[in-house]
Amino acid sequence: MSIKEKFLGVKFWLKANSKRYLPWAIIGVFVVIAIVGILSLLKRSNSSTTSTGKTSVISGKVAKAKATVKVGEKFEFMAINAQKKEVPVSFTIDVIERKDEIKLKGEPQGAPVGKDYVLVRIEIQNDSADRVAIATADRVRLQSSDGKLFAPDYHNGNVVIDPISVRRDLLAFLVDTDVKKLTLLVGELGGEKKTIEVNF
Repeated sequence: MSIKEKFLGVKFWLKANSKRYLPWAIIGVFVVIAIVGILSLLKRSNSSTTSTGKTSVISGKVAKAKATVKVGEKFEFMAINAQKKEVPVSFTIDVIERKDEIKLKGEPQGAPVGKDYVLVRIEIQNDSADRVAIATADRVRLQSSDGKLFAPDYHNGNVVIDPISVRRDLLAFLVDTDVKKLTLLVGELGGEKKTIEVNF
């Protein structure tokens, strides 16, 4: 059989069976499009990067601290429950550490050249029977020598605290390696703030 005859045979078969297989072909195309769309969404959600001031899953469990200062300053702030009502929580600035590496979304990340991470470890105590949430990053600012206020470079967004429990959280600031004295201001965004001096 010649190539031309083979071609004509295939063409005749497709024409004869097109009505039989067309619905399945259409279903197959839609299935492929759906799978590609789902994979694209998953990739997009997993590839969101963390940069200055953005929410991140941050941990300090990587490098050993270059210096540690025990603070233990306790505050009371208002968290929000599921009904959008304010609930008081105890907010303690526990320990402040200096490191050259942290962990972001499970991966080690070293500080840029000439910089260190200053980690502010916080404990939030919820004595109520409600599950509450609080944005810890809104309560702490780093004050520069010229009076400018800086929000944390890395944080965990709104932190959820279960009823009658304590939750640990972490904020990270980038500072110059030669800066040994730091000033933190702690308080509500629109309220009075307390100064905490840190000397490494």
